[in-house]
Amino acid sequence: MRFVKESLIYPLPEDQDIAEIEASFRIQLPIAYKEFLKHYNGCTVIDSTPLTIIFFRYC
Repeated sequence: MRFVKESLIYPLPEDQDIAEIEASFRIQLPIAYKEFLKHYNGCTVIDSTPLTIIFFRYC
């Protein structure tokens, strides 16, 4: 993934910061998203791996 370095939001959150957000919203964020926040804390993505769309067929 490439991103605009100037778009990172500092300071980067730590585990405690993320835990406080989860508690305040009463949610559990996925581990991968927590790691993303700790490294990038939101940013402008230039390109990334395309998502695969899965269509479910209900019978």
